[in-house]
Amino acid sequence: MALDLGKFKKGVQKSAENLRQSVSEAAEKMPDSVKDIKMSDSVKDFAQRGQNAFTKLKTKGEESLAQQKEKRAFQKEAVSDALRLQSEQEVVLSIRDSLRIIYCLMIADGQVSDEETARVCEIGQELDPEFPSYQSVLIEEGAELMSTPSEDGEDYYDSIHDRISEIVHTSSVSKENGLRGKILLWDLITIAFSDGDYATNEKRLLRYIAKCLGVDYAILLEMEQTVRTLLAVEAEESWLKSSDRTYEIVKERTDELTGRKDSIMQGIRALLAD
Repeated sequence: MALDLGKFKKGVQKSAENLRQSVSEAAEKMPDSVKDIKMSDSVKDFAQRGQNAFTKLKTKGEESLAQQKEKRAFQKEAVSDALRLQSEQEVVLSIRDSLRIIYCLMIADGQVSDEETARVCEIGQELDPEFPSYQSVLIEEGAELMSTPSEDGEDYYDSIHDRISEIVHTSSVSKENGLRGKILLWDLITIAFSDGDYATNEKRLLRYIAKCLGVDYAILLEMEQTVRTLLAVEAEESWLKSSDRTYEIVKERTDELTGRKDSIMQGIRALLAD
């Protein structure tokens, strides 16, 4: 069952805004096209030119992949050292960097739908009044990341992983103007579940993000279970409303489910406020 992200987030919106101390209202390609090969009167000459061009591109691509792997190995070592030295305190990110991470999660499967792009833009407008000024940059950054040469899915995942590491460890913002790690993680989890398919790479990526943000693994598991419970409650509500049971029975049970959802959301508010 798909999750209505807008409806789902309303229950914690006020709490989240209070916790991040509100965003300051006044504040803050593809590679060049390959040149056409000049036509030759000789078909043989044309074929040779094409083969030469292909060989150059192939060599360039192989060199690019080798350089990326070397760079990733260096970055992973640096990030690993940084994480070992990082305190257990929860990280605070700028709203812009938080949105960059949200978009990284959305493109973790190697593609992004118009609906997902519209969703990240909706979230951006909710969180930051300055979002329109850098909206196109954020989308282009994601497109560039998706076009990065890779030999397999694992290479692509590593690229996403590395970009998130870079964002987290270079973001600089005051607590008053930033987004707390737990709130960002909650938003990321609701997004991951919103299409009804919590993919393996999304799950894997969220575990790394939680570690980078200084959020305890147990809290991540609690958030995941909370979303699953809410989805189950919503599924039962939908089933009851479409069943042929009497109005009295349906109302009694839906009232119980509403109370259960309220209790669950109170628990999340307390978790985020802690």
